[in-house]
Amino acid sequence: MTGWAGWLVRLAIGSAVAMAWIASSRPARCGDSGPPADLVRLERLVGLRVAHARDQDLGGAEERKSYLQAQQDDALGEQALEARDYDKAMSYFRQASGALDALERVSK
Repeated sequence: MTGWAGWLVRLAIGSAVAMAWIASSRPARCGDSGPPADLVRLERLVGLRVAHARDQDLGGAEERKSYLQAQQDDALGEQALEARDYDKAMSYFRQASGALDALERVSK
């Protein structure tokens, strides 16, 4: 391609490459690094444990109390995670994990 057509094609390709580069570097430029990896792992683990506890037969009052506390802390942790308050989210997920540990001890 020569002339204007070749120039327009090169301009279009260059613009597409520049837009892709800008889009891929956006989080780094905005300082949005995302949650820490250990927080993400804890959030997933607590979510799985809450779901598993929900499927169990919670016969006693202590079991139900521990489960409800874990469920509430998990929900509050999710809200804090969405608000990007990672310290508060970590605290809630640790509390939920503690309540789930207590649930396991009571149900044994």
